[in-house]
Amino acid sequence: MNPLSRFPEGSAAELYYEIYGLARGAPYHTIVRLEREGHRSVFGALRGLFGGGRAPVLLEFDAAAEGPVTRVHRGVALRDVPKGTYRLTVVISDPASGLRATRTRRFQVVAR
Repeated sequence: MNPLSRFPEGSAAELYYEIYGLARGAPYHTIVRLEREGHRSVFGALRGLFGGGRAPVLLEFDAAAEGPVTRVHRGVALRDVPKGTYRLTVVISDPASGLRATRTRRFQVVAR
């Protein structure tokens, strides 16, 4: 992530993370979710109950570990993400053991 935790509108956030302890070829599952902080309302909560609410960016994928250390680079396009403060959450899970690791970072999307 950007050390300043600020990204211009329409840019991309480049993610880098490492996964430790999986054997080469072992599958893992990744979820990347971007959610705007604040801006919650009763109507927004109701919309979420009926399937209308969603994160502006949600990526989910499966991959195979490279070995004891797996280094991952991913880009998250922010082209449709309006200015504001966001939480980016990455969840890595091991389907074999059911173990999950979750990390969250806050950042801002600002005017160009």
